[in-house]
Amino acid sequence: MPSRGWSMWCTSSRERWACATAVAGLTFASLACGAGRRAGDPVQPAAAAPTPASGGAEEAAGALVGRDVTDVRVPLLGGEVLALASLAGRPALLVIVATTGVGAEPELAAATGAAWTAGIDRQLARWHARLGPGALPAVHVSLAADVAAVEREWRALTAEWLQGWDPGGAVAARLGVSRLPAALLIGRDGRVAAAWVGAGPRWTDALATQLDQRLEALAAAGP
Repeated sequence: MPSRGWSMWCTSSRERWACATAVAGLTFASLACGAGRRAGDPVQPAAAAPTPASGGAEEAAGALVGRDVTDVRVPLLGGEVLALASLAGRPALLVIVATTGVGAEPELAAATGAAWTAGIDRQLARWHARLGPGALPAVHVSLAADVAAVEREWRALTAEWLQGWDPGGAVAARLGVSRLPAALLIGRDGRVAAAWVGAGPRWTDALATQLDQRLEALAAAGP
């Protein structure tokens, strides 16, 4: 979410993403003219998009660890594309949820990852206050088809997030994510250092401790 200092003049979606790029220090690969998906364009569903589930979570998470993600490109809400290779040299956090859950019943919000988003958002805000957003880029990817709901949740986040929009589930499939919600901590080498996949309906204190420990280790390792 844009910081309060510059959100006043970043009014359009494209302006907000340009501002977010400057603050986070990220490099976006622009889409070829007319080739990218824009808000309002028809959604092409993926052949096998991941679904919310909790069974086999540890196995699913373990299968992601060590995976090279530098060839993955994430479509963003404003129409740009983020190449994960542009994050090389810094740890990064990637969260994928089935839907934002904005306005949903608590059970649905928990099952689809909205509760994870809120918990990780609070944790990420503390790390950004400590290290700065540019030192720990964060990408929140929603598979929700309702772009308005995706943008509403993005605006409600307190930490600095780049909002991905992938209603067809192509990014999750490319990453090998088969269960949602999912949180991937990417190391400086562009490989998944740790993953949490559908481990429960909420982002618990135990999961938060695990993420903190991983981030502490990456911070201590230095550039």
